[in-house]
Amino acid sequence: MPSRCLNLRSLDLCYSKLRSLDIELTPNLERLDLKDCLNLTEINAPVGCLKKLVYLNLSGCGRFKSFLFDKQSKLLEVGSLSELHLIAESKDTSPFDTIIKDLSNCLFTCFYKEDPAASSFGNLEKLIFIGMRACTNLESFSRSIFSLNFLRKLTVEGIIVKVPRDLHRLEYLEELVLSNTKIKVLPNSVCKLKQLKSLKLHGRDLKSLPKDFGQLEYLEQLNLSGRSIEHLPDSLCMLKELKVLNLESCHNLRNLPSNFHLLESLEELSMSTINMKNFPRSVCLLKQLKSLKLRVLQRRVIEKLPKVLGQLICLEELSLSPINERIPCDQLLLDSICMLEHLKSLELSNFEFGKAPVDIWRLKRLEKLIFNSATLKDISNGICEMKHLKQLCFWYCDKLEKLPDEIGCLECLEELDFTGTYLHHLPYSIFQLKGLRIIGPKQTLELCELTPLIPSRDDYDSFCYTIV
Repeated sequence: MPSRCLNLRSLDLCYSKLRSLDIELTPNLERLDLKDCLNLTEINAPVGCLKKLVYLNLSGCGRFKSFLFDKQSKLLEVGSLSELHLIAESKDTSPFDTIIKDLSNCLFTCFYKEDPAASSFGNLEKLIFIGMRACTNLESFSRSIFSLNFLRKLTVEGIIVKVPRDLHRLEYLEELVLSNTKIKVLPNSVCKLKQLKSLKLHGRDLKSLPKDFGQLEYLEQLNLSGRSIEHLPDSLCMLKELKVLNLESCHNLRNLPSNFHLLESLEELSMSTINMKNFPRSVCLLKQLKSLKLRVLQRRVIEKLPKVLGQLICLEELSLSPINERIPCDQLLLDSICMLEHLKSLELSNFEFGKAPVDIWRLKRLEKLIFNSATLKDISNGICEMKHLKQLCFWYCDKLEKLPDEIGCLECLEELDFTGTYLHHLPYSIFQLKGLRIIGPKQTLELCELTPLIPSRDDYDSFCYTIV
């Protein structure tokens, strides 16, 4: 029987042909480096045997493509709890294209952090297990992950087919991210995570949320992505602390719950849908709403906005975008937007403007103005009244012919971006704005006798120049 090595503090076995290792024999070990021990398939590490370990490298061992734990790193400021980010991929194909049923065909990338000042949580031993030969199926994998102690944040990508029922055992969990998984239905156990503040679900197969979803009484942020989701549970409206709701990838969402206005703390709402036929009036009863981003396929949703939009008296950010087609930006819509006197950021995409949108210049507090793929020929001098404007963009407005001569009056302007336009001239007054960052096609900048310095985008011949 091998003897225990009580005095061993550091062990470096990188690139060795080791097949198995019994860490229980080295209870005082502080540093262990097993990088690229390609033959290593078995590690005996009972829970509690790594209490003093501050550094562990298992990259290239077993199923671990990458595994690094460094408790002494200055970057590990995680409070009194722990965090885990686990990525799983198939050895043969992308994990996003296949359902992984056999762990023998998996590779894991693991990022684990613990509070440097805290004693061991006993989690390292469980994480080592999932990368070794003894962990043979998804059930044993899930049991190991969802039994981790004092976990504050958990991110899992690319492997889980279903969430285990004992998810509620992660009683300290504040943030849960399930990304590119094959999950179709969330179990009710997720509703028992009483400390959960942020939930991000990104998966093409997700169909529904639990009926008791409203039990997550401390949830502040919900980011939901599921092409199959058509409805949200009514209990969602019980989330009194919810501040951010992102539904940008729920393209098949047909409507919102009838009591949506009960989300009294909601400040940010983003939606992208092709099936919603009417703009939900309940949204306009959200008195704390500060940001609204809306991308819709049905033209009538945009056309009915003017009747209700002006009720959002606290709105500071507005982004509107029809999908697949340009539609006219009529006077009624402009008038309703101009009623939003606290607006600081406005983005209008895929709109047709019959004439320069003069009324928008009434938004005196506006700091950010973006026209994206809009049929806009010119801009009136009224824009020079927007004294707080910091960012002005005309992305892919290919009809734009000129900018106002007095644009140099925008003393707060920090960035002007006309990427995708065919401007051949910039007003001379623009050179009064010292420090202004100009972004546009390289040819346009050269025609204006500016020397483009830095490519601003990888996928477009767009450069930037800073006025000095």
